[in-house]
Amino acid sequence: MSEFIESLPEEIRGSEHLSDIEDATTLATKYVEKMSTPSDLASQLPEDLRKNETFKDMDVGKLATSYLDIQGKVPKVPGSPDEYSFDFPEDAQIAEADHKVFKETALQIGLTQDQFEKLVEFDISRIGRIMESFEAEKKETWKQIGQELDLSEDEIKTRVEDVGKALGWDKTIARMDLQSDPDFIKGLLTIKEKISEDVLKTSTSTGQGRPKGPDGRPRLEFPDMD
Repeated sequence: MSEFIESLPEEIRGSEHLSDIEDATTLATKYVEKMSTPSDLASQLPEDLRKNETFKDMDVGKLATSYLDIQGKVPKVPGSPDEYSFDFPEDAQIAEADHKVFKETALQIGLTQDQFEKLVEFDISRIGRIMESFEAEKKETWKQIGQELDLSEDEIKTRVEDVGKALGWDKTIARMDLQSDPDFIKGLLTIKEKISEDVLKTSTSTGQGRPKGPDGRPRLEFPDMD
């Protein structure tokens, strides 16, 4: 045992880590080398990462815990457009083609299921506000037209529907943006004033109904065509 080792406290003299230490200089040198040596984890990292503050005082356990925590926060994107889903209200009118495109777009930009649902909810709310706006405009439009022509709302509705059926425009006249357009409604009412059942024949549930033109729409049928 070296003289230096014998000068150390008795409880640490027998440590195997001091067996090759001969003097204070050797001890100091070994200490500096040890402090400069990367930890077990750091030594396994690429050299450019060893001094990164993120890995300071990091061990395998801490790294694993940190990794799992981060993984739990990473957004999970579905594997295909069909994996996106949304429970639409029963009265919702869904344009399937548009919804399909939206799901494909959602996947392209990396939306999660939760983000997808939030955007669909926003769109439904937006459409609802638009429809409420059109409904308010429609009521005001029909009120003003009724006052001008001395017609009740029911009378306007009946006449507009009659012309719509006669011209095959049932779906067209049901559009809220058109029902709130005063020029469109007045135009239909003007047509109604200029025709009568013996001039503009409407199709019925029996018989062949009115002949159709090349575009598939019912044609106007005048008496001299019979």
